[in-house]
This record gives sequence, structure tokens and C-alpha cells, in this order.
Amino acid sequence: MNHVCRSAVSVGIRQWATLSSTRTSLLFHRLPQASRINSQLQSLQSRRNFWSKLFGRKKASKEVNPEDAKFIYPESLCLYSAGRRTVYVGCMKLISCYPFLMTIFYLGPNLELSWPSLYTFPLAAEYPRFTALSIATLTALPMGMFYLAAPYITHMYVRIPPYARVSKKAVIMWAKSSITKDTKLRIFTMRWLGRPKLVEVPLGELRFCKKRMGCVNLEWRYTQKEKPRVTDFYVERSIGAGRVRHEVFYEIMSMVEQQTMGKVVGEVGELKSVTKGATSSDGNPPVIKFSKKKASKWDNAGKK
Repeated sequence: MNHVCRSAVSVGIRQWATLSSTRTSLLFHRLPQASRINSQLQSLQSRRNFWSKLFGRKKASKEVNPEDAKFIYPESLCLYSAGRRTVYVGCMKLISCYPFLMTIFYLGPNLELSWPSLYTFPLAAEYPRFTALSIATLTALPMGMFYLAAPYITHMYVRIPPYARVSKKAVIMWAKSSITKDTKLRIFTMRWLGRPKLVEVPLGELRFCKKRMGCVNLEWRYTQKEKPRVTDFYVERSIGAGRVRHEVFYEIMSMVEQQTMGKVVGEVGELKSVTKGATSSDGNPPVIKFSKKKASKWDNAGKK
């Protein structure tokens, strides 16, 4: 009996000692170091890469043309981008139609029930139909944003030859020497619901103007028989937040400014005015090549 009691007591002491040791080890257990965690993550990542390489889909490798690798500019160079102002103008165009639609579909039919005190005025009581019509007209005034913001330019692009895509100096030299009146600018404006609208305009037919209470400062004086959909544009002269402009943009705007003044560039490279019906030595109309001799306001805007 004594032997059994002694064995039971010894077993209990051993179990209590093991429990106390595990508790102390849990209390004083050191957290894993960062290097240890990183090594574990690297091992997991290597395993994942192994199985993904073994059973995963292989990505098709695109062959890069060595001739395209030397270009730093795309084929269509972005001259101008309105930036955040595009979002502001698009949202204003959408918001401006909400008061008019709310008046037509909700306030107009329920005008007498919703605002009976409005008909206490003499004119409103005498002409109740004209009252609703006048309110609908007032709420339609903000929709003039569709007319005023229609010519707003969001982006402007121009196609450049391969030799001008190599460096910034090359594209500027191309803009100063090789642009003609037939060079087409790809101009993007906004539709009614904010969708982009593309118009290709020859550079020789652009002129500066002032229309629509200052909302149009660039017009397309087209020479074709059919009238294009868009002939009026607006481009901002000052650089603000989010707007992007390339140096070629200022070169082109200076050329448009010279065209507005009635001046073109002949073969010698100096500014001169060309009369209507003038021809060159070979009997063809003179080729318009632009080069700046005097600093214009577009140059000053670019330097600022």
C-alpha cells in the first residue's frame, strides 16, 4: 500500500513540474525575429513560384522590335491635355440638366399642390399657366452649359514621323522646319454626356477668334464644301493643375497666331504676307512653313 502511495505521489509531482515548466516557457517565449519571418516568407514564395511554374499558364512573350525600342515618343504625340478640368466640365454638364428635368417631371404637374402660396401673387393668380412655364424656363437656364462648354478641348494630338520620335530635340526641330498647312491636328472635345468627340483639323485652316462670350477662342475656317460638325474650339492659355503641354504645342499655337495675323512663311524662312491667288516660282501655291522670329504670348506662357 505504501509503495502504491509513493508511486502516485511521484507521478503527480512530475506532472506538476512539467506543467509549470511549460507555463514559464510560454511566458518567457521570445517573439520570432524579422529575419526569421522573412526567411519563412521567402521559402513560401519559392514554393509558390515552383508550383506556378510547373502547372501554371505560361505568359506569351512579346517580341520587341529593335527599331521601336529607340523611340521615346509614340506615333501620335500628345500636345495638350486639359487634366482635371475635363472632369469638372463633364460633371457640370451633367448636373446642369437635373433642375430642368425635376421641374418638368415633378414640380410642374404638382406646382399648385406643393406651393399654393405662390398663387397668392396677382400675376401668378391671373396667369397660372405662364407661372409654371416661367419656372421651367428659369430652371432650364443652367443647361446653357451644354452650349458654352461644347467647344472645350480636352486633348490634342499630332502624328509625328519616325525620325522625330527619337528625342525631344528632334521633335522640336521637326515642328520648326517640317510642319505644313496640311498637317492635321487630332482634337478631342466633349459630347452632351461627356463622351469624347474626335475632329481632325488641318493646321492651315485654324484661326484665333472670340465667340460665345469668350468660350470660343479657336475656329476652323474650313475650305471643304461640306460643313464639319465642329468648327469652334476653346483651348486654355494658362497652365493650371493637371494640365499637360508639350513644347511643340507652343510652336503650333504661335503658327496659328501668325496665320490669324495674315502672315505665312515662304521658302526663305521669313515672315511675309501672301496675297490671294499668289503662286510660287514653279506655278504652284506657296508651301506654308512656319518658323518663329518674334516671341509671342504663347512663348511667354510656356516659359512661365
